Amino acid sequence: MGEDVRLKQLVSSLKSSQCDLETAVNDSLSYIREGGGGEKAHSYLCAALLQREGVGGKSCSNLLNCLGPAPAFLSAHANLPRVTVSNARWLARELESLIHISTLTSLLCRESCSSSPTLSPIQQQLLSSLTHLPDLLANRLGSSLPPSLLPTSLFTLLGCALLASLHSIHSDVKGGEDRSLAFLGAVLSKAAILGQTRTILSQLVPVLQDKSQDDPLWRRVCHSLFCRVNSLAMEPLLVEMVQLLPPSLANPHPLYLLLGDLAMTNQKARHVFSHKLWLARLPSNENAAYNLIGYLMSWEAGQDLLGQSLRSAMGVWSEGGAVRKMDSRQHMWLCRLLVLGTTCLASHLTPPTSTVLKEGVMRGLQSHLDTPVPGVRERGMATGQCLINTLHSRPSEQQLHFDLGENPEVESILQLAEPVAEQQERLCANLPPPPPPPSPSPVHEEREEVGQSCASGLVRVTEAGDSERQVFFLNLSPSPFSLSFSISDDDLEPYDMSHDPDNTQTPPPHYLLDCLSGKRQSRCGLSLTPPTAVLVSPTERGPVEAALSSLPSLISREPSDLSEVCVDLGRALVHLQDSWDLPSFTALRHSALVSLTIARPRLLAPFLVTEFYSPNHNLRQRLDILEVISSGATQLSSPSTDVTPSPSPPPPTPGKPWQQEVEERLKAKTRIISKGPRAPPPTATPSRFSAVAPLFFYPLIAPYDRALPSLDLLGRDSLLLGHLVRVLGNVAWCACHAPCQPAMARSLLEFLWAVRYHNSSFVRQAVLCALNMAVVATPTNYLLTDMHEALAETMLWVQDVSSSDGDDDVRELAARSLSILAQVTAENT
Repeated sequence: MGEDVRLKQLVSSLKSSQCDLETAVNDSLSYIREGGGGEKAHSYLCAALLQREGVGGKSCSNLLNCLGPAPAFLSAHANLPRVTVSNARWLARELESLIHISTLTSLLCRESCSSSPTLSPIQQQLLSSLTHLPDLLANRLGSSLPPSLLPTSLFTLLGCALLASLHSIHSDVKGGEDRSLAFLGAVLSKAAILGQTRTILSQLVPVLQDKSQDDPLWRRVCHSLFCRVNSLAMEPLLVEMVQLLPPSLANPHPLYLLLGDLAMTNQKARHVFSHKLWLARLPSNENAAYNLIGYLMSWEAGQDLLGQSLRSAMGVWSEGGAVRKMDSRQHMWLCRLLVLGTTCLASHLTPPTSTVLKEGVMRGLQSHLDTPVPGVRERGMATGQCLINTLHSRPSEQQLHFDLGENPEVESILQLAEPVAEQQERLCANLPPPPPPPSPSPVHEEREEVGQSCASGLVRVTEAGDSERQVFFLNLSPSPFSLSFSISDDDLEPYDMSHDPDNTQTPPPHYLLDCLSGKRQSRCGLSLTPPTAVLVSPTERGPVEAALSSLPSLISREPSDLSEVCVDLGRALVHLQDSWDLPSFTALRHSALVSLTIARPRLLAPFLVTEFYSPNHNLRQRLDILEVISSGATQLSSPSTDVTPSPSPPPPTPGKPWQQEVEERLKAKTRIISKGPRAPPPTATPSRFSAVAPLFFYPLIAPYDRALPSLDLLGRDSLLLGHLVRVLGNVAWCACHAPCQPAMARSLLEFLWAVRYHNSSFVRQAVLCALNMAVVATPTNYLLTDMHEALAETMLWVQDVSSSDGDDDVRELAARSLSILAQVTAENT
C-alpha cells in the first residue's frame, strides 16, 4: 500500500511543473532501483515524464533505459502518439542510440528463452513497438526523422540482429538448451506484412544457405524459423525467397534445406508452391523457375505435388481462351515451368499424369497454332515440341521438330528441355564469382597494376560514366603488321547525308486489299513486293502503322471492292493486337472500324454484334466493339457533310426600271440595326441511320442473358453490362424521329426494367442515362398513350432510387431523371 502511495507521489512530481525535474527523475530512479513496481512502475513514470515540457538530459535518459531496451521500446510505443514535438525529438534521439545490432540481438535472444509456442501479450506489444516505430515517429516528426530510424535502415538492422540471434540459438541448442523461435518468426512475419521482405531476407538467406549446406542442426533451426511464419506473411516470404536464391537444380535444393517439407505441412505454402507461383503470381526473375521446380523435386511428396501442378498448368496452357487473355510475360513464364517441370519429372511421371499431359499438349499445340500473335505462336510451338519429345522419348521414334526462327525466347525454352545434369552445369558456370576480399591499400595496388600493364604494352584508361567506371585496355605493343603512321577518324571529312531520302518509312497502301494481303502495287497495277499478311498476321511494325493510317481515306473513296472485303477487314481489325506499342494504335484502329461501319452499316453492324457475343474475345476487345457501335450510330445519325452548295442568285438583268434600280440601291446602302443577318434556312436531309437502326439495336439487346464461359453479363462482367446499357441508350437516342424509334424505346425500357436493381452502381447509373435518352428521343404523345403504364412505373422507381439508393452519384442522376420525366409530362398537359 505504501509503495502505491509513493508511486503516485513520484508520478505527480514528474507531471508538475512546480517540482524540480532533476530531483523528481532522481527520486524515480532510486525507487525503481530499489525494486519498487518493476516494469509497470517504469511505464507509469516514463508516461508522466513524457508529459512534462523540456524533457532532456542524462538523468531522463537513465530513467528511460534503466530496465533495458525492451521497456524503453514499450514506453516509447505507448506514449509517442500523445507527446509534444520537442519530447518526440528527444525520444527519437534516445531510441536512435538503442537501435544497433548488439542491443537488438540481446533483445531477440532474451525473448527466445521462453518455451511457450505462442507470444505473450508483452511480446506482442514489444513486436508492435519495434516494427511500427518509424511510422509512429514519422507521424510526430514528419520528414525530420533520423536516417537510422527509417523503415529500410531499421529492418536491415533487424535482419542482421535476427541472424546474430540465430547464431546464438544454434550454439545454445548445440549445448543442449531449449530455445523458442516463435518471437523470431513473428518478427519475420511482421517484416513481410509491412513490405520489407527483401530487406530482411537479403541479410538472412545468403548466410543461412551457406550454413545449411553441411550442418543438419542449422537445417533444423531454419525449418523451425520458417514454420513459425504466419499465413498472412507466407506468400510474400516464399515468393521473395524463390527469387532471391541463385538458380539451381541441385538435389537436395538449397530452398529445401531452408524450408524442408513446408509445402506439405503448411496449407498456405502448399497453395503458393502448387498454384500461386504457377498461374497467379508472376515473379520478376525468370530464373525463379529453376528454384520452384528444384524445390519440388527434392523429395517424393514434392514430386507428387509437382505432378498435380503440371496437370493444372497444362489445363490452362491448352485452353485457347486462356492463352488469348495472357500477356507475353505470363505466357512465357507458364511455358518455362511446363517444359522444365516435365523435363525434371520425366522419369517419375505416373501413367495418369503422363496421359493427361499428352492430351493437353495436343490440344494446346492446336490452339497455339491457330493464334494470330506471332510471339505466342512461336512460344507455343517450342513448348509443344519440347513436351512431346520429352513425353515420347523413345530412340526408335522420330523426334518432333518445328522450323523455328532465331528468337531468344524460343532458345531459352529449348534450353530447358536439355538433360538436368547439363542445365545444372550451365547454372553453376553462370554463377557470379565470390567478391574478392578488400585490399588494404587500393591506391598502391592500382599503381602496381598500371606499372605492370605499361611494361607489357597495355595502358589502362578509365572513363567516368553515369553509374560506374568503365575500364579499357589499349594495346600499345609494336605489331609486325602495324603501319608506320596512324589514321584518326577526326581527319576524315563527314559526308553530308541531310538531303538523302528516308527509305525506312513504309509507303502507304493504295488499295484495300493491300491492307489485308500486303501485296504492294504500283499505280499501273504491277506487283512490287511479294504478298505478306499485314493486318491478318502482322509481322512488321511499318506496314501495320501505314495500313491503319491509310484506311479511313481509302474507305471514304468508296472503292468497288469495299462490300467484298469490309467484313474480312473488320475481322482483322477486331483481332489486331498492339504488338509494337504504337503511340496511337487504339485511335487509328477505332477510326478505321468506324469508317467501315459508316460506309457499310448493313454488313458491319451484324458482324460487330456477333463478335461482341463471341467467346473468343477479352474484355478490352468487347469494350472496343461497343465503342465502335456507339460512334458509328452517332455519325450515321448526324447530317451528312457532303452538302451541295445552293446556287447563287443570278445577277440583275440590265432591263430593270429605274425606280426598282433606285430602291434596290437604297436597301443595299441602308443599315437596319433591329434585324440580324439573314442566314439561309437549314436544308433537310434524310437520316442515314433511320433504315439501319434496328440492325444496331435488336441483335445487341437480344442475347444479353446468355452466359458464356468468357462472358457473363448478368454475373461477373458488370462493367461490360454498364457499357452495353449506355450504348443501347445512345442507339435509341440516335434513332430519334425514325419510324422504328418508339418500338426500340419500348424494348429498351423492358430491358432496363430487368437490370434496374443491379448490385453495381455503375450499371444503375447506366440504366438512368439510357432511360433519359429513350424518354427524350421518344415522341411525347407515344409516351403518354402507348407507354403510359410503363412510364408511371418507371417514375415510381426513379423516385425510390433518388431517395433510398446508397450511391450519391446514382441519387443525383435519379433526381435529374425525375426532372426530365416531369418536364416531358408537363409539355403535354
